[in-house]
Amino acid sequence: MLSKMYANMSVVPFGNYFHGRNQKTEQKNSTPVVSKSSDALSTPNAFYNKQLLGVKKQSADVSFSGFHLTEVPGFHCPCCDKLMYTTAEIAKLADRLSKAKGGEIEKVLAPHVEQLHEVGSQVAAYLIKKSVDNPKLGIKELLMFQRPASEAYLINEQMKVLNPAVGMARALRGPSRHNVINSLNQIKDIVVHGKDNERFKRKKVVKTITHYSLVEQSSVNQRILKNMLKKIEELPTSDDSFHAFVTKYTNERPKRSSLEIAEKIFLPSKATREHVDPAWRNTDDAVKGPTSTDNSLDMCSKCNGERETTPYYEFITKKHPEMKENLPKHMDEVQHYIRKKDISAYYDYPLKLRERIRRQSTPPGETKPLLDYKTDLIEEFIERKTIELQRLSAKYKSDPINHPKGS
Repeated sequence: MLSKMYANMSVVPFGNYFHGRNQKTEQKNSTPVVSKSSDALSTPNAFYNKQLLGVKKQSADVSFSGFHLTEVPGFHCPCCDKLMYTTAEIAKLADRLSKAKGGEIEKVLAPHVEQLHEVGSQVAAYLIKKSVDNPKLGIKELLMFQRPASEAYLINEQMKVLNPAVGMARALRGPSRHNVINSLNQIKDIVVHGKDNERFKRKKVVKTITHYSLVEQSSVNQRILKNMLKKIEELPTSDDSFHAFVTKYTNERPKRSSLEIAEKIFLPSKATREHVDPAWRNTDDAVKGPTSTDNSLDMCSKCNGERETTPYYEFITKKHPEMKENLPKHMDEVQHYIRKKDISAYYDYPLKLRERIRRQSTPPGETKPLLDYKTDLIEEFIERKTIELQRLSAKYKSDPINHPKGS
């Protein structure tokens, strides 16, 4: 089948085309119009096989080995509906922003403030505002103005979590009680005063409590430590707190470059490959594993990280109910893109992906999925391509002079 012949061909970014959203200048498509990739349609004859092989030789730099959709600018996240940025876009924006001062900072950030995730948007808005009064300073110097207030605020928020955790630790029995309370008090001391230039790290606290819960034998203590861990996870991070972001990226140890700060503003919005069926993440199965296109969904880094391995029927119920509305919009963008650029290797992608998403979003004991979308756009396109190929095949058979046998 033609789809199989395209399996190892590569593709370069085709520019931006999204029906009804952010339409931009298109680039000419280097992928030839050949046929649909349907199991019901096979290559009509050797003549067309030869044409495809010729295309493959001419397009050595074109490959479908990766998940191409994460390289396409302009898609919106199927979960949160925020605009996603490609790796190339983030690199370009971060490079400009890291070197920018004064009015240039606003030029770089202003078009993206509304589309960035909450913390990135807050940092961007602050930098724009602060750059007006300090036109000779870069982004790191501007954030330093905010550091004292953010550090004080962050300490207060951290103590709101650590103090109750110490209170919960007092209910522990045996040696664990003293060990855990002592560890948490040392952590509190680092938060307030620092220790040999050591900075408070949320991961260390989580690791400490996790360690005690793993070595603990008492079921009562295990339950208490588990509840403590849930409380500890409420500690602010640079991903969910403006003040934590400012404090972390203005620390002297380790020193953060302006480029690293600029990248962090955009990284939560980076387009990533979300594995629809997480059970196949760590396998080497080329059909069902991470390399499977139909097991992949283009999703922003923040939402992808929040989901982890949670089944979709839980993920959308507890965290992102808006995905019910945003997924169909995203898949409309994808289908319009596939049609416009005529990417034969992705003809059946929306159809196969839909099957996986429906399975992952159907609660146990029920038959109706919580997530679904229409595939009319791609189905109509495939049907039209099928008719086109059949017409070409019939023309070939009726005109053997121009296409001699074996050519």
